[in-house]
Amino acid sequence: MIFTEPANHRPESQVADAILFFGGDQVKLTLRTRILFVLLIVFTLLGATAYIIHSRILLPSFLELEQQHVSANIKRVINALKNEQQHLAQLGNDWSVRNDTYAYLDDHNTAYETSNLADSTFIINQINLFYLLDSSGQKVWGKAFAEDFVTPITLQPFDLDRFPADFPLLQYRQEQLPLSQQQSTGLLMTSVGPMFCTARPILDSSGQSPSRGTLIMGRLLSQEMIKKIARLTDCVFEVKTDLDQTSTVASWTQQGKPDLLHINYSAKETTISASATLTDLTGKPAIEIAVHEPRAILKQGLKALRIALTLMVTGFAFALGMMLLMLQRSVITPIRQLSGSILAQDKANHSAPILKMGACTSLEICLLTEGFNQLLENLDAKNTELGETNIILIEEAKKLKDAKHRLKRLDQLKSEFISTAAHELRTPVASIMGFTELLSDHEMFGSFTEDQKTDFLQEIYENCEGLTKIVDDILDISRIEAGRSIPLDKKPTSIKVLLQKILKRFDLKASHLLVLDIKPGVPESLNFDAHRIGQVMVNLLSNALKYSPEESTVTIIVEQENSHCKITVNDQGIGMTVEQKIHIFDKFYRADASNTAVRGLGLGMSIVKQIVEDHGGTIWVDSSLGEGTQVYFTLPARQDS
Repeated sequence: MIFTEPANHRPESQVADAILFFGGDQVKLTLRTRILFVLLIVFTLLGATAYIIHSRILLPSFLELEQQHVSANIKRVINALKNEQQHLAQLGNDWSVRNDTYAYLDDHNTAYETSNLADSTFIINQINLFYLLDSSGQKVWGKAFAEDFVTPITLQPFDLDRFPADFPLLQYRQEQLPLSQQQSTGLLMTSVGPMFCTARPILDSSGQSPSRGTLIMGRLLSQEMIKKIARLTDCVFEVKTDLDQTSTVASWTQQGKPDLLHINYSAKETTISASATLTDLTGKPAIEIAVHEPRAILKQGLKALRIALTLMVTGFAFALGMMLLMLQRSVITPIRQLSGSILAQDKANHSAPILKMGACTSLEICLLTEGFNQLLENLDAKNTELGETNIILIEEAKKLKDAKHRLKRLDQLKSEFISTAAHELRTPVASIMGFTELLSDHEMFGSFTEDQKTDFLQEIYENCEGLTKIVDDILDISRIEAGRSIPLDKKPTSIKVLLQKILKRFDLKASHLLVLDIKPGVPESLNFDAHRIGQVMVNLLSNALKYSPEESTVTIIVEQENSHCKITVNDQGIGMTVEQKIHIFDKFYRADASNTAVRGLGLGMSIVKQIVEDHGGTIWVDSSLGEGTQVYFTLPARQDS
């Protein structure tokens, strides 16, 4: 922007309204008008932005907070109901493992009924239903009372003398769990309303005896229970039971555990509501819990928004006035003075300074602008440099965090390994020392028969073999840790002959059925290290036998797949979890690191994986908890020695 003057001198009073030239176009606007116009635009945009932020961000946040609040309340109610259900399950568990209850199912002792099954029992334990069934589902004893725990009632669907096997509360029998852990607990719709029910097998106090029947307890979802939960949760809610219940007892099936189906929200002008549907033992909708609350949060939010907008408008108006005042004193007046000085110099025939300020209004502003531009360029360069450095630091921090996590995990595994190794070494060493001490005692030595001495020496030899295996595993894992391959002596060898020798060795001690299934098409010989592959098979078979029940079948399948020979070890054992499958080949990893677990250092599968991969093969595991484990590994059908 350049200040110009016409051929004739203008009075100083007109300098403030100097004509501004932009690209040759004459615009008759004073600087004050321009700045005022810009400020109005800026404040308008800021006001619009603030309004959008309040209406599109803050207001939805209040709505979300309101929904979270009512959702938290309904979840508290549901958790309180589940606590009642768990309390009932614990009560049923206490009664189901009593020796006198266990004996009553066999001898029907009336003294037990008098002392334990009196009507006062229902009041003391706050239960409405108590049934004892024998193993066939026949009712041995049972009563049902109304909500007052005093009035006897006939309660459907419990008005049966014999309960069918598909009755919802008897579905626990289908669970593949120890008897002491089997139970059915949840909601069940009855003729007088929803009832929390629990069923458990009747055992003696040890929990290991065969079950003699089933104990069933029930507690009605009464108004008193609802009032109690309302007091505990400080929530007002209602329970609806008139849901779709068209099924009959004969068609009930175990479709899932009772659980929360979904949470629905609805909002009116003055209230917000949330409702959740709970299923019964058959997986059908049983009850609906509804919580209604006034929209106090939204009202407070709207009030806060109105106050904020009012204060913002007031602040904008005040700021605009202050800025105009400062503009007048700090910009307009100095420019007028500067213009007057320039005109005074011209009248005095002094050479007027050539002020090429561009779009600026004064030299100082131009200099300040240039300084700021230079500063911003420097800052941008520094920010770019800092940004790159920050990215590098973030990546390094991430690497350090990952390394720290790996070191922590490795330290934990090695600590477990040291503990396990000490335990594993202590056992054979103690056995060797014990038998050696017996054989070294001259007085006792003569009292042993030759067979006993042979057995002692055999025990010492087997424990020495165990120690040798532990040392070999540690040496192998140290080679792997050092990044070296396990030494191999590959020769053409019959995989069939090798597996038959190993199975013959295991047949002498194992109480399992070992089956070798060699499919057609398997080559007569493969090029591998017989000792190391034997080590692989011994490790896999040992694991299969350790984690499989006695008399179960362990199958070894050998088959040709493309250019590889695949060997499968299939057991019917306890199986593995997903977590165990992920870490099965990790060094030092054991699924159960306690001293009471199956013996082992947690090195075997890591060594097995290294041996198979050094042969050019692959190994993987397929397992499901409670359904057994299948370990597969492959060897190249043809490979150079």
